[in-house]
Amino acid sequence: MRAPARSLCLLAALLWGTGLCLAQVPVITSINPTSAVAGSPGFTLAVVGQNFSTLSRVLWNGSALANCAFDAKANTLSCPVPTALVASPGTASIQVVNQVAGYPSQYSTTVTFTIIAVPSISAISPNAVTAGCTGVVLTILGNWFLSSPDGGSMVQWSGPTARGQLLPPTFISSTELRLAIPDSFLALAGVAALRVVNPGGIASNSVDFVINPPPVIQTIDPSGATAGGADFTLTVTGSGFMPASPTLGSVVQWTSPSGATQDLATLFVSPSQLRAQVPSGLIATAGTARAAVVNPPCGVRSNWVAFEIVARLAITTTSLPNGTVGSAYSARLAAAGGRTRYTWAVTVGSLPAGLLLNSSTGDITGTPTTARTYDFTAQVTDADKTTAARAFTVTIGAALAITTASPLATGMVGVAYSQPLAATGGTTPYSWSISADALPPGLSISTSTGAITGTPTAPGTFSFTAQVTDTKALTLRINPAALLIITASPLPGGTVGVSYSQKLLAFGGVQPYTWSVSVGSLPPGLSLLGSTGDVTGTPTAAGTYNFTAQVTDSARNAVAKPFTLTIAQMQVPAVSFAGLSNTVQPGDQPRLQLNLAAGAPVAISGRLTLSFTADAVTSTERNASLQFATGGLTADFTIPAGGRQAQFGTAQEAGIQAGNVAGTITVTASLQAGGVDVTPSPAPTSFTRINRAAPAITTSVRVTRTATGLEVEIIGYATPRQVTTATFRFAATGADLTTPEISVNVDSAFATWYRNTASGDFGSGFRYVQPFTVTGETTAVNAVRVTLTNASGNSQEASASF
Repeated sequence: MRAPARSLCLLAALLWGTGLCLAQVPVITSINPTSAVAGSPGFTLAVVGQNFSTLSRVLWNGSALANCAFDAKANTLSCPVPTALVASPGTASIQVVNQVAGYPSQYSTTVTFTIIAVPSISAISPNAVTAGCTGVVLTILGNWFLSSPDGGSMVQWSGPTARGQLLPPTFISSTELRLAIPDSFLALAGVAALRVVNPGGIASNSVDFVINPPPVIQTIDPSGATAGGADFTLTVTGSGFMPASPTLGSVVQWTSPSGATQDLATLFVSPSQLRAQVPSGLIATAGTARAAVVNPPCGVRSNWVAFEIVARLAITTTSLPNGTVGSAYSARLAAAGGRTRYTWAVTVGSLPAGLLLNSSTGDITGTPTTARTYDFTAQVTDADKTTAARAFTVTIGAALAITTASPLATGMVGVAYSQPLAATGGTTPYSWSISADALPPGLSISTSTGAITGTPTAPGTFSFTAQVTDTKALTLRINPAALLIITASPLPGGTVGVSYSQKLLAFGGVQPYTWSVSVGSLPPGLSLLGSTGDVTGTPTAAGTYNFTAQVTDSARNAVAKPFTLTIAQMQVPAVSFAGLSNTVQPGDQPRLQLNLAAGAPVAISGRLTLSFTADAVTSTERNASLQFATGGLTADFTIPAGGRQAQFGTAQEAGIQAGNVAGTITVTASLQAGGVDVTPSPAPTSFTRINRAAPAITTSVRVTRTATGLEVEIIGYATPRQVTTATFRFAATGADLTTPEISVNVDSAFATWYRNTASGDFGSGFRYVQPFTVTGETTAVNAVRVTLTNASGNSQEASASF
């Protein structure tokens, strides 16, 4: 920064005893405006200063502007600036030259006029990602982007994890930038506002960049299918799903029982519903498949949900027993494969008269009433409406009866006897027997043929009862105990961010079991393993969740039970800071610690963020002199499970460069556990202040001799971002100075500097150069002492000998 030039005629008078200054050097104190937007219409430039006259000319990049008007009262030159001079971005040098006949032309110092390129953003790609994405490169299209030789366009990012950060992009052209987004900026869901900022703080329009929450699946429909079935549509319900326009949207990913994974053709219905086409080839083999949702552009995946592929439905009963009129009949049809529950029906023909089919169990029961052979077809239908059929034949025989009349043929003692007994009906072969009343002595009955044979040994009339029985086959079935879910509800509670595991248990039925959620959904972040009944994962949201778990045994019997599971928000132990005092001095580097009142049950990761509220006369939104010692306005830390002190890499403290601007420095902590935000509300903060103070000169004053005088350079800072007066006290060798002290009003010059956005790179720092013009022998002046003043007081005096 260069201050207005001052003519120091009194120095020459001190040397030669005269106060006459023959050359008038023009001095520019301000110009208005100081900048214009590239491509804007022409305007009038007002140059204000001292020692102007009608002979003064305003030079634009060394060429005089035409038609300037001089206002003696205001000491102002007003010059029209043609549109052509501000057509392209850049800078122009403004000077005033005084030309007096017989004297050399006198030039003012140069003031810079900025022709601003106002960038604009027309599109960004991608315009949305999913929280947790890594390695994202953003393409920004628009106009008036600048490369680094021109100062370079920057991208300002204001998102959930970083506010107002300026990031350096890769310059492709004046219409395209590419930005590698830091992974940490995409840790949390939300909306980030992007602007392109050109040198001088000229910002473009703001464009939203959406950071979507990770996808979560709650339910899928259907939740299973039969092996060998046809193509079908899978409806996925949950949250965090992304549309397919203008970039790729959410995709349903399918993992077959073999472990092979592929993406399905997916239709975005809403942020909470997707529909995916499942080709028949993916359900050709029985087993457990899995479905998940993957969000672009970096493949953030949801929880996995099991999809059961069951064997093809078939009736396993190959034949049914025959029956007899009047005798109770019982048989059961059995099936395998498909998805329970089964429904039975006779689709062709009919059952024997007197018999009924239980549609739920497949039992055929009753008492036959009509003897004949029956042909019919039984069909079973599973829960997916898949059917299987088989033809059966059942013969119903007539009632069993003995047809031999009584009395039987007469026999004689000592003479061989033979009398067959005959029967009809029932089902052969028959079995014959004699009741308690015995046959005549010497005779017996064949149990297989019913023939009474032998040689009687005693006379008499004998009465007895013959019984015939038809080799009916009997089956004794021992059923397993009833299938039950024996785990009690509610389930043990969980905590957001803390790993959870709970096994659901069943009793009875025929193992192995298959588990699923039939109604409702598990807490986000948890899933149910179909083969074991384990509920596992890391909960991501607090609340009380109601769902119904179903278990199916290998015989396709199924039972369900409602459960309640409460997920509590993690209560992070109290957070405290150490190391920051109430106030710090400019340039201090305090070291900050973060501690927990007690050890946390799981590892915690977090981030400290610096923010600043200026208490300066000339405020600043950007204060690059304030940052962490590692660079930037954020510092990441970790706290191991059970630990109480934050680790910043290998250190236990985070260093802060406090800067040199008056105001309040705020450090805010955010915490995560298991990828879930567990920051207490309100967020833990620590404060310190830099107070307003008099200017400080930080390096020795430097004096440079010029062809016409001297330049005094001062480097320092002023925490209020204000300097009003610079006082110079000169000394000379071999001469007495009549006016050894000169006070310069620098308020306007410093205000102009501090209003410039570029000053934010230096906080309240400055480099001030004050030129002096001396007529006569300049080498006699050999020492200067400098004091700077603002509303808070005077600086320490600094001096230089030269």
